[in-house]
Amino acid sequence: VSVWFEPTDIHKAAKPLQSNIWKTIDFVSPNFNELRVMCNAAELGTYGTVDANDLPDEDVIRESKELAVSLGEHVRTVIATLGHRGIVLCRRGDADEPFFEVSGGNRAKRLPHQIAKPLEARYYPAPLCRPVSVSGAGDCWNAGFISAALLGKSEKDCVEAGFNAALCSLAATSAVPSDLKTRQTKLRN
Repeated sequence: VSVWFEPTDIHKAAKPLQSNIWKTIDFVSPNFNELRVMCNAAELGTYGTVDANDLPDEDVIRESKELAVSLGEHVRTVIATLGHRGIVLCRRGDADEPFFEVSGGNRAKRLPHQIAKPLEARYYPAPLCRPVSVSGAGDCWNAGFISAALLGKSEKDCVEAGFNAALCSLAATSAVPSDLKTRQTKLRN
């Protein structure tokens, strides 16, 4: 069973790191400040919270890559969500490789940890859009990514599915658009 941890806010980001259980987490998807808090709690450095909007894009992306690699030594996949900037994804594996293998009966099986491969942090820019509401966009991004991952899609396809689901949310007044499931069904093709 794979475990995904979505911190939801800086006060909760350090919770799983208060014991060694955090090293069993397979996926984390913190935002920029939550990533800083998690690295502090894991004793990977000392970082204060800042308003990422006050920093140049290049600085946020660079620091996110550095922090994701540090945390990636302990967590299989780190996805730093950077709002309108996009995401930084860090793991051992190539962008064309899946996270899960899908076997008979459409059951997803986690691929073995690829310890021999180097950790890589890749930046994926967010598609441009004019949001109607940002409420629910992060949750929809995660849902799109997870759906694609469980179908055995590559990292690049999972990220694209995440962005497509987030775009649906950003274009709707509700947090989760009513047609999200219909749109996500297209992943299977």
